[in-house]
Amino acid sequence: MIRKAILIALSLALSLVLLGCTTGVSQEEYDSVMDEVNAAQDEIAGLEAERDAHQDEIAGLEAERDAAQAEAARLAAEIEDLDPSLATQAVEEAWDRAQQRHNMIMQEIPFLDELEEIAPWIRFPDKPTWFDSARVCSTVLEDDPVAYEGVCIVITDTQQMLVRLSDFDSVTSMICQGSSVDYEITMVRNESGKIIQEMMRAGESSIVLDWVDTGIDEIIIANVNGEIFEAPWSEEPDYALSLFSDLADWLETLDMTGGFIKPQDQPLVIIALGELRKSPHDIIYLDIVEILQRAVSDFMEGVPQTCM
Repeated sequence: MIRKAILIALSLALSLVLLGCTTGVSQEEYDSVMDEVNAAQDEIAGLEAERDAHQDEIAGLEAERDAAQAEAARLAAEIEDLDPSLATQAVEEAWDRAQQRHNMIMQEIPFLDELEEIAPWIRFPDKPTWFDSARVCSTVLEDDPVAYEGVCIVITDTQQMLVRLSDFDSVTSMICQGSSVDYEITMVRNESGKIIQEMMRAGESSIVLDWVDTGIDEIIIANVNGEIFEAPWSEEPDYALSLFSDLADWLETLDMTGGFIKPQDQPLVIIALGELRKSPHDIIYLDIVEILQRAVSDFMEGVPQTCM
């Protein structure tokens, strides 16, 4: 429609030029009309390029979707062929790895008991009733010094979840598909490895956490579905505990306590992260600032950050 309107305008402009030639038109008027003609032609070219770019983007997304679906089907077929005892062992080992990573981080928080009282949902959950019947299978798509990407599928009697986890340079991302809602978590670090931003989407809901250095002090900004919480950031224990308490009160006003990841989906995410974070990804070294940042993420999302 836009292109048609531009073509009509272009035709009118050319008609005026030709008409002007018979009635006497100045060079200035002619140049002005031709400028409009050239501008219209440039706009047409730009719109056509934009259309082609969108078509390429759509084709790329469709190819990614098809590849993910094909990978899920392949993994599901592998799971069906697993020996039941080996399948149970794989799930147990994945769960234990995730729990070990979580405990290794959380035990360093000096006010952990008080924090778990404020936000009991950040405790590592108990094994679900379906645990012994769950199956997991994974594959590594890329693994080199600067990039890692793995994919796995977790299947229970009533659910299945496809999880893709990647590390590239300073960005870690996880996408979970197939559960009650789709989840996406992206964590961005600076050159020293400190988290500066974390974004999460769960269905139609979203969280953005920003740690901002103002040049005088550092602040944390939490954006939950457009609602903003902002406060100074500090690793000093008394202040940090107070910050968690204020965050809990704020989330309660939004009816958002309990973490974004739904309780029925949380164990599947944990199993997937434990499966994908095999050695050499199972050892991490964090200072107290990074530990508290991951605790904030668990507080907002529901456990997965400490398992990533």
